[in-house]
Amino acid sequence: MYALIRLALVVIASILLVTKLKKSKFKSKKRATIISLCLTLILWSTLEFIPFENLFVTFDSPEASYRYMYFSASNDPLIVSGDSCDLLIDCDNRRAAFNNVLIPKTENGWKISRVGIPKCNVYRYDNGVTLNLYRYKNTDDYFLTITRSDGTEIELSADNAEFDSVWYDMPTFANGMILYYAHVNELGYITIDGEYVKLGDVDRLAFDRGALD
Repeated sequence: MYALIRLALVVIASILLVTKLKKSKFKSKKRATIISLCLTLILWSTLEFIPFENLFVTFDSPEASYRYMYFSASNDPLIVSGDSCDLLIDCDNRRAAFNNVLIPKTENGWKISRVGIPKCNVYRYDNGVTLNLYRYKNTDDYFLTITRSDGTEIELSADNAEFDSVWYDMPTFANGMILYYAHVNELGYITIDGEYVKLGDVDRLAFDRGALD
């Protein structure tokens, strides 16, 4: 629905713009067409990144907000609850891929996530472990998702977070894929397969690792 509404608005605006330019004093139809095309592309780009619906629409669940944005939403996405937003994890088993979206929420319900707003750092290790660190805007809501390239188990512990896990049946992996996830309000130390890792500030793209003193 998100994309369809923007497409409809751009088509209507384009028709009106072309009609207006044809009635103007432009002598060159080619120039009018180029101007119309450029303005239409600018409008499309602007609408794509600005969810104006948030001014008057509130959804009753993060799933409803997500399905408004994406046609390919699954029937049972995973929700990781935060304070000012929730992390929605949608798994595409056939492509062995995850679509992770931060859904902002208010006292009355959930809003549409702005494209490009969620900050995500990706860290990969020699043992095949991939850690994704998410943060919404400048809030204290941080989310972690951790997987291993072969889909096997990972030993995890943290000083300020409790990890949960979910198993996905992915044809790409013989034994499926285990996804670990957690919500934290402060970035501290976590242990991955016995190795201490200090989560740096997501804005600095820092990731300090090493044994604790």
